[in-house]
Amino acid sequence: MSPNQAIVFSVITGIIERGEACPQNRDIAEMAGIPFNTTTSAIEGLKAACKIKIENFGKHGRVITIVDTGQHSAWPEMVTRQSVPNDSFKAIVPPPRDPCWKCGTRGDIGCEHQRWAA
Repeated sequence: MSPNQAIVFSVITGIIERGEACPQNRDIAEMAGIPFNTTTSAIEGLKAACKIKIENFGKHGRVITIVDTGQHSAWPEMVTRQSVPNDSFKAIVPPPRDPCWKCGTRGDIGCEHQRWAA
């Protein structure tokens, strides 16, 4: 384990012992007092050496587990997404057709006034 990896590992174990959620690499770099790019490579090195395991949750955060002890950082608070109505049928269902102004029947089902040329 390199010196930078040891520093980052000690910061991560401190986070886990305090029961905090895992911060971003930028924040870990600030806590460790080392450059950001060094922190990223140290974390990747710890993963490659099977010292830590990382579960990513996209924008929501991640959980870091120490492989030897099984201890992990706190689970990130998931941001709830607003439910958006599903418009999956909108792509396959044709738009409603207006009825004929003379007879009230749509042209696609029998109006003689609005027939489309075939």
